[in-house]
Amino acid sequence: MITGYIEITKGIIEINNYNISTNSKMAKKQIGYMPENVPLYTDLRVDEFLEYMARLNFINKEERLKNVKQVLKDINIEDVKHKLIKNLSKGYKQRVSLAGTLVQNPSIIILDEPMSGLDPIQILETRDVIKNFKKEHTVIISSHILSEISQICDRVIIINKGKIIADKSILEIEEGETLEDIFIKELKKDF
Repeated sequence: MITGYIEITKGIIEINNYNISTNSKMAKKQIGYMPENVPLYTDLRVDEFLEYMARLNFINKEERLKNVKQVLKDINIEDVKHKLIKNLSKGYKQRVSLAGTLVQNPSIIILDEPMSGLDPIQILETRDVIKNFKKEHTVIISSHILSEISQICDRVIIINKGKIIADKSILEIEEGETLEDIFIKELKKDF
């Protein structure tokens, strides 16, 4: 609902003071969204794909070239910018997907299962990239891998069946307590 892909059933969602229902075009410009299974255009080179994504967001040519160059550097994929996406590993494809999300320089980044299918080294690299972006952007991660979330996030909100069952900063989590423990404890309250 935040991204505008699903219609709002209750309440109001505002992104930087733009209502997603009444001013969806401006609200969506504030958001970079990476779904779990991003449809990449595998017959494009990495730089072509990023330029295409920038064009979809109506970024002018000068800014587009600057943004593509910057995101290639930020995501650490400059070395594959001229390769076809279909020839990349799963980890690089995930990075290209993330770069496509960031090329418009959104203020809010929403990532759905960003570590899905990555090997341990790729997870570490992707984690570092996300940590760097949270310095200047609001990053929202949806994931079932709770241990991974605790490595990246400053605040954790656990939602079960559409209801918030836990909302804590990482600092509030007691020593030795895992996110899984919190989830189970909060679920037991409903019984």
